[in-house]
Amino acid sequence: MFEVTPIHTNFSAHTEILGKSIEKAQNEQKQDLALEKLEHLFNFMIISEMRKSVPEGGLFGGSSAEKMFQEFLDDALSAEMAKGRSLGIADLVEKQLRAGEIQNQLQATLEQPESQ
Repeated sequence: MFEVTPIHTNFSAHTEILGKSIEKAQNEQKQDLALEKLEHLFNFMIISEMRKSVPEGGLFGGSSAEKMFQEFLDDALSAEMAKGRSLGIADLVEKQLRAGEIQNQLQATLEQPESQ
């Protein structure tokens, strides 16, 4: 009969490192999504305000259906602009967040008591 001897390996250190990297990646994905939504909202507000500057009238006369279609169109346009980060709002906010993180890490390092 064959006997199999299991190999005992401590995987806890590896899973801890892997868990931290997965958590970091998930946090970055959430942050990217939030930044994209922020830019989407900003773009939508800009496009909506720009549309208000255009005089109403024309062939269809500004019916409620036309206004709803324009709002959907503005939303789709602003979403596409946000995906490409065309205005750079998300990039600027991301830089500010990263600078704040670095500043917090530096402050935490400076506040740690020195070991002798």
